[in-house]
Amino acid sequence: MTKTWPSRTANDCLYRSPDPANLKRPVCAQPAAVRALYRGALDAPLALVVPAPGEADGGPAEQLLDRFLAEAGLGAEPRVFVPAVQCSAEQHGAPKKRQIDMCREHVWQVLGAHPRRLILCLGNEAWSCLWECKPSGVLSGAGTFRAHEFGMTLWTLHPAAVLRQPELAPVLAKDLRAAYLYLTEGTKPELPDLDWLLVHPDHADPTADDNLLGALRTLTPGPQDKLVVDTETSGTDAYRDTLLGVGCYFAAHEKAVYVALNHGEHAAAVWSEEQRWILQDLLRRWLTAPGPRLLQNVHFDVTFLYQQ
Repeated sequence: MTKTWPSRTANDCLYRSPDPANLKRPVCAQPAAVRALYRGALDAPLALVVPAPGEADGGPAEQLLDRFLAEAGLGAEPRVFVPAVQCSAEQHGAPKKRQIDMCREHVWQVLGAHPRRLILCLGNEAWSCLWECKPSGVLSGAGTFRAHEFGMTLWTLHPAAVLRQPELAPVLAKDLRAAYLYLTEGTKPELPDLDWLLVHPDHADPTADDNLLGALRTLTPGPQDKLVVDTETSGTDAYRDTLLGVGCYFAAHEKAVYVALNHGEHAAAVWSEEQRWILQDLLRRWLTAPGPRLLQNVHFDVTFLYQQ
């Protein structure tokens, strides 16, 4: 059953301002406006969630996607395109989370109409639609498999990102090949064994072990070494909540370290003032060394690290 973008009228739109006292007309509520629900074979085992309807209408991005799908072995695979939002995004930019949230139920109706073996989420907005999260982080999350009630999902780049940055092409190619292997063999890429260390007074205390402290200091990344940084916090307010710990992955050494600072209601990781100074100096060495840094939520993490 193949169709082209069935639609519903603008009167069916749920997208409004969240303020009941200031209801806005939906951005698409013009006389001729319609909402696109899907395009392609509705019963296809492979679904591709895209940001908006126009993302899959034969333009350069879809042509590039067709080429990558063919190279991955998926060129002949029946597929259905499902837009995360069923109308034009605000100001013709990337769909905002509020719009994605309002359109989600229609996406789920389409995905739930038939069993899906794999749902390929192209870009941040597609992943946000499926997993109800902030639309960001695809560069660090590309290649992620996660089971959803409508089928296995795989997060990867939107082909438009490859058009803008051709150096990202290997990432999209690798993920589509993983999609092919999952559809044909049911296999997912195996995660590598991670060499990691927990810095905690009950496990590894560099403040009491000069050899361990020296080894950790040698992890300081060089100018070309990538460092992945993440923070664990007790809340979202950098001025009132607590920085619980900092995780770092040193790509050059293929080693991850988590420094526990304050965990639990009664601070399970209890450090003296002198110990805390040593740990903060260690973290400062890592974080301020020149070189590329990868963070999923840069503003949030940097604010917490700066304040605490």
